[in-house]
Amino acid sequence: MSGISSLIDGTLNGAAGLAQGREGTTITTFVISLAAGFILFAVQFGAFLVIRNYLWAKRIYQPRSFLVPVKQRIESPYNNPFKWLFTVFKIKEDPVVLEKAGMDAYFFLRFLSMCLKIFTPMAIIIMPILIPLNVKQGKGTNTISGVTYNITGLDTLAWSNASPAKTSRYWAHLVMAVGVVVWVCLMFHQELSHYIIKREDFLNSLGHRLKASSTTVLIQDIPEKLCNEEALEELYGDFPGGIRRIWINRDFTILVNKDKLRKFYENLLENTETDLLRKVARQSHNAKLRQRGESTQEAPVQVTPEVRSKVGQTLHPARPEMGPATPAACVRDLEYDLETKAAWANFLTPKQRQTMRIPKDRHAAAAKIPLIGRLFSTKVDTIYYCRRELARLNKEIEMETKTPDAYPQNLSAFVQFNSQKAAHLTCQSVADTSPRHMRRRMVEISPGDINWPSLNLSWRARYLRLVAFLVLFTILLFVFGLISFFTGILSRISTLSGSTSWLKWIDSLPPWLISFIQGTLPPVIQVILLSGPLPILLRLLTNRTRGATTGQEGERSLQLWYFIFLIVELFIIPTISSGLTSMVEELIRTPTSVPNILATNLPTAANYYFSFLILQALSLSATSILQTIRLFKFYVIGHVNTPDSVFEKLSWTNLTRIGSNIPWYTTFAVIGLVYSTIAPLILLFMLITFSLFWVVIKNNLLYCVRTGTVDGGGLFFPSAINQLFTGLYFMEVCLIGLFFLVRDTQGHVACAAQGIIMAVVLVLTILYQIWLMHHLDPLFKYAPIRLEVESKALLEDYQGKRETGSHWTNQETSETVNSEPPDEAKERLNLSGNIASHTQNIEKAHTPELSTQYRPPFWERQSSHRSQDLQAQQREDAKSAERILARLNRPLDEARLAHLEKKLAKTEAVRGSALLPRRKDIEAQMLDDPISKIIMQHNDELENLDPEERDMLISVAFMHPVLRETRPSVWIPTDELGVSDDEVRRTRELSEDVVIDNRGAYFDLRLKVQVGKPPPDMSEFALIMAEL
Repeated sequence: MSGISSLIDGTLNGAAGLAQGREGTTITTFVISLAAGFILFAVQFGAFLVIRNYLWAKRIYQPRSFLVPVKQRIESPYNNPFKWLFTVFKIKEDPVVLEKAGMDAYFFLRFLSMCLKIFTPMAIIIMPILIPLNVKQGKGTNTISGVTYNITGLDTLAWSNASPAKTSRYWAHLVMAVGVVVWVCLMFHQELSHYIIKREDFLNSLGHRLKASSTTVLIQDIPEKLCNEEALEELYGDFPGGIRRIWINRDFTILVNKDKLRKFYENLLENTETDLLRKVARQSHNAKLRQRGESTQEAPVQVTPEVRSKVGQTLHPARPEMGPATPAACVRDLEYDLETKAAWANFLTPKQRQTMRIPKDRHAAAAKIPLIGRLFSTKVDTIYYCRRELARLNKEIEMETKTPDAYPQNLSAFVQFNSQKAAHLTCQSVADTSPRHMRRRMVEISPGDINWPSLNLSWRARYLRLVAFLVLFTILLFVFGLISFFTGILSRISTLSGSTSWLKWIDSLPPWLISFIQGTLPPVIQVILLSGPLPILLRLLTNRTRGATTGQEGERSLQLWYFIFLIVELFIIPTISSGLTSMVEELIRTPTSVPNILATNLPTAANYYFSFLILQALSLSATSILQTIRLFKFYVIGHVNTPDSVFEKLSWTNLTRIGSNIPWYTTFAVIGLVYSTIAPLILLFMLITFSLFWVVIKNNLLYCVRTGTVDGGGLFFPSAINQLFTGLYFMEVCLIGLFFLVRDTQGHVACAAQGIIMAVVLVLTILYQIWLMHHLDPLFKYAPIRLEVESKALLEDYQGKRETGSHWTNQETSETVNSEPPDEAKERLNLSGNIASHTQNIEKAHTPELSTQYRPPFWERQSSHRSQDLQAQQREDAKSAERILARLNRPLDEARLAHLEKKLAKTEAVRGSALLPRRKDIEAQMLDDPISKIIMQHNDELENLDPEERDMLISVAFMHPVLRETRPSVWIPTDELGVSDDEVRRTRELSEDVVIDNRGAYFDLRLKVQVGKPPPDMSEFALIMAEL
């Protein structure tokens, strides 16, 4: 205990600061850290260059070439690594990245480019000036005015080596610091101005203005007396263009819980049926092997096609009636299958079927108790039980969705206007006389990005959740702070071995190993913890605990709190962790001593970040480009069993979350700004870091990943720039302290003037940020009214082009119809006729989107009739949307796919070796991928939607998902023995409320499930949501 006490006491009193322990860092320690990072980089980057060219790896390294909608696809990269790298540099961020990957991806790259623009001139100017001034005639190991110094290692290049006999040199540091502040502020203004231009172009683009998010506003905390269509129409009906639709939101928690239970039973039934079919196939295969080896024995009974045709023609006992899923009912289902000679019974016994345990009557709570819960549960057949439960839930949910008004309102509503101007004006207007009501108004919300449970929260619940979030965040900060504290002990382990008896054995270790433990392990441990579990925990806190309304809002909240966390854990704690006890005491006595504390610790702490940054630049960039975690998940632990899970795995494109990525680069930039004049060598590491990350992130955004399910319009970019001011403030505060701490050979304050000037610069920087955000912040969120005038001409031109091209569209449609079977062509013509007639009715009844009609004062209007008309129109729109979805969900059109493949395929052949496969062959196989064909067909069809048809889809887009979901379909693979067909038939006979199918999925030779068609219950809304 005494050894541990001395260890902790030495740490608290200055023996183990994570960054302070790097004082006088030797070249050997730094080279070992550099070598470790380079080895990680070389191994992973080399593996990436080799395996990225094989077909099996295309889903990891090139999914954006064939697994995204056609308009978002990009040309496959070259196999040759030099041509690949040249192409990455050659492709322009604007317009290629902007058009293919969206605003979020574009400004992600723009942020990295901005950091390079900031640090490149700084490195070119500051390093040649300040490093020689710090080194020449510096302190070193010299004795100056009777004081002997011991500045060694990389510290000789920093502020701490400047000689007290040459204090006039600090004017150079001041000039450089002021130049950094001015340069960075100019870059911030330039980049924010560019962002405003691009955001206005984005908001004014035709593709965006046709989306529901551009004209729909979410209003929360509505008073009960105003939470109805009539009152909201009275309140907002006078806005330009008027109201198009109103959705009153309700609390469907009970229905959602039933839907979750239904999906659980669906997934369990699919897995159990698939396992049953696999068991049957193996039994049949084993029986064939035994039959070949033992020809004298009687062959096992197998189900032939002739036998399967007779099953069902014989007289069957009475089918058990559909009722509650009880153990007795499951037993009756089993007896029925045995009596009617179900196909599975020819290969398996009832004991070989999978079972599950369910609670006994009136013992549901007791059955959940560990260990003794089995005493209060009973065993039933999984398939029979899930069939009955699924049928019951399907019927109950379908009946309850027909009466949504029976559920309580959650005092929120979506209001869609006929113009973008009205939506943005609504968000900027004061709605209610009470400060608590209708304050939360949000525009630019995608239907697919809504966090529906958060809409049920009242303003009181949100405040309570905020308090809970802050408490949990503080606890999390403390826990990870302890981890940083103990990694600090690791970074100073050689010093502690001299003061702690039970650590004496460390002195016997080789010097290179001690340098590796002190220089490489601490930053590696920190990064693994801070980039692994931490963002997952913080995302749960921001989205669930705090209750973010949308996914984008949650990501921006995560961006803020993750940045705060990283600043504390990676900058503040490593910098000032040396001597925590004495530091706390000093802060209690003199709270104004913060600049002096930071100034004393910063110069020697800079060396820690040399190793830290080079390790992160090399290891993280290589891990990111290799997609190590994605490879591990996809090929090692990514086992899937059912057709649904196989389809989801093959069609999924990896996501890179902005909220958990940008804070890292923001923190790196903050560290670079703080140390730019204190330890100028760090600017070199800034250039290396951001150059590597720029190449890796650009490659990933072009070929590998998406930035989210919906495009957030780059709203994280202004927040990231706002957070970069933290670096300027820390730099200025620390320089103020450093200037006032400088003493000449006589012991007098030598740089008071520089300190005063830097204090003035600090005040000016604060005023500049206030001015910048005050003037530009409204343009980050809302569309200027001036854009409305320009958009009118844009929409008129678009409508004119559609009318001009209608002749060619009709001609192409007729050719397509002629190539189809007569029945399908007739059905499509009838459906098209219905849609066309409905579209004509809309054109007669609905005013153009941007027209502003005269509206009398609200006291002269009959608003009740208006609200009734809105409700009637919404019901008619919902029926029309079902017809449009039916048309879009037709089978794959092979002729259309052939046309698209010709348009995308390459004409040139690139020769290769066994190591580098031929590019043309790889691309042909990629385009022939069934998942690629499905995505190509559906999303290409969406581009041909008329504005009226898109408007009909919007009519149901902002309904709660549980109200517009179809019945889930149980999807199982087919087999050669006919057992799958028999299971489908028997399930359908049990109840018409259970949807089951086995088309488009099958077993391969290794009994792994393969798919060739989309799931039977695949909702077109899953693909359309991002387009609305």
